[in-house]
Amino acid sequence: MKISTSSRSFVLAAALLPLAACGGSGGGSSANPTLTVQVSTYSVAADVKSSFGTGWAAFAADEATSGAGGTDLNGNGNPIDSVVQAVNLTTGIATNVGVAVRDFAWLGATLFLVVDEAQDGRDWDGDTMMDDRVLLMYDPVAAGTPVYLAVLREDTGADLISAGEWLFVSQRDVAVMANTSTVFGIHESLPNTLHQVMTNDAAAGLTPKLLGADEELVFLALDETAEGRDLNGDLDSTDTSVLALLDGRGTVVMGGYEFPLRNTLRAMPSDTAGRRALSVGTHDWQVGFVVDETAQGAVNLNNPASVPAALPASWKPTHCIGFEDTDTLDTILTLIDFRSWDDDPLTNPPINTGLIATDRIVMQPGWVGVISDEGQQGTCDLNGDGDLDDDVFRWTAFGTPVLPPGTVNNYYAVARLAGGLQGVGELGSAWVIAVDEAADRRDLNDDGFQDLDVVLWLDPALGVVWTNDHGTSTSSYAAASWMGPSSDRSRLGVAYDELSNGVDLNNDGDMLDSVATFAQFTGTPQRLAFPGYAAAVQKLNAGISFQNGWGFFRVSEAEDARDWNGDGTPDDFVMLRSRLSDGLSQYIIELNAIPGKATVEPGAITGAMGGTFVVDEAMAGDLNADGVISFAMVYYAI
Repeated sequence: MKISTSSRSFVLAAALLPLAACGGSGGGSSANPTLTVQVSTYSVAADVKSSFGTGWAAFAADEATSGAGGTDLNGNGNPIDSVVQAVNLTTGIATNVGVAVRDFAWLGATLFLVVDEAQDGRDWDGDTMMDDRVLLMYDPVAAGTPVYLAVLREDTGADLISAGEWLFVSQRDVAVMANTSTVFGIHESLPNTLHQVMTNDAAAGLTPKLLGADEELVFLALDETAEGRDLNGDLDSTDTSVLALLDGRGTVVMGGYEFPLRNTLRAMPSDTAGRRALSVGTHDWQVGFVVDETAQGAVNLNNPASVPAALPASWKPTHCIGFEDTDTLDTILTLIDFRSWDDDPLTNPPINTGLIATDRIVMQPGWVGVISDEGQQGTCDLNGDGDLDDDVFRWTAFGTPVLPPGTVNNYYAVARLAGGLQGVGELGSAWVIAVDEAADRRDLNDDGFQDLDVVLWLDPALGVVWTNDHGTSTSSYAAASWMGPSSDRSRLGVAYDELSNGVDLNNDGDMLDSVATFAQFTGTPQRLAFPGYAAAVQKLNAGISFQNGWGFFRVSEAEDARDWNGDGTPDDFVMLRSRLSDGLSQYIIELNAIPGKATVEPGAITGAMGGTFVVDEAMAGDLNADGVISFAMVYYAI
């Protein structure tokens, strides 16, 4: 079906730049002013997952809300499961795979499924019991029954890790001897073959937990309590998250995986939240992760006077001298130059930065930044506002000696905005942060108040002074209520607050709104521009995402004071999109108000051949015509 769309021309207020003035990403659907979509027969849960492969998509249908009384899609006698659907993005045809899934992922044009037998009601591995977690492979072209591949461990963290041409899992019933692991890789060219990942540990085998991958570097956690030995050299066997790393770009060598995984000998916090890898070459990454001082042997890593910290005396900011950290309770950023470390970890060990790190690490080539909790850095007021309760952005060069900027004027309190970035984004070669004026006790947009989250940027290669004025001949500021990324770092989705410069951008008679903008760097000298569309987004849930030359966003009819879908009441949340090259903007369909849910998955400037989004039928009516008002899955091909 084709959802009817409408477009309208617009002129942005002077505070914003028109889209056409800033160029944009071309290719793909950017030349196509229509969006042809299809609606799945089956309903989905609000937090539904989608996955995309070569010409294919997949999502999990929700049996309980598909039709009156539910629909049993996997034939196990109960309508309570999440059952995977495979979508051909060329034809738009969806096929019920008929399996209740925990997780799933495409690898090329093959779909891999992680299934709990008890939930699915089938003995997939043929051991006469339904008590295993299994890995299945599904060929959507053959469209037959999925094929059983292996029994998986149930203490692995993530079930599946995708890294480029590889998928990684952890098997249960394998012999683990010295230099071996339970981790296996599957290459897209050999989808029915599992290749064992070796290790550098000659003492015994390893059973890692899978954490995730970033730019095709795989992060794993080693549990000393499971292995029964000390893996980080602190003379105990109680640490549950000792970090190991694996190059996810390997090949098949003599039936096994090319690269071994290597133990970093560093213990992370149990939640393993903060980690980042920036690819800088073949078999090479800048790696940043969080080390737990207590788990690492009760060592002080953020005081130059501490021998284990190995920090130069000049490391401390000038205004922090005399306010020393004396405990061993902190979480600290550690760096690895991957290729050098992997070649010779004794000569090139992990680098302690001494920087307090929490759940957000960002990188540029040669640089690393973190959000630091002031309360962990002794009694130093990092941003000089008279308290110790801020989340402050800090950064340093990637390498030794570790010398972060050292004056109070370099540091700002970060606003933890929704959108996935926690208020800190990577854009081009710069960092973009949202500063909480109230927490920072500074008026950064010169309006006489300290009540906004104002956007600043810094290219760390060019100096230490942040830019808050984005204008040319006159001053222009930006305050954000939401901030989210594009996958190629060429844009940031910013819900731009009307109070940034005191202008009613959507002409609704107030300045309470935020509008969708697609921030990018432009001009010489470089400045941060905010091209966008003058319609009020849901202020704290803007859902801005990017795909193939378009920006998608969630508009709140109530905040915009406009009945976009023409149902007589301006109380819905609807999807619009804007073409980045020229600003052509369209209403698409009713959407949802699901917290944190992006408008389109995947959010990408280029890449996948299609996308999906979720429509709340409470706003749109029974879109999939199943007699139940729930959530409908809408998908499209490019």
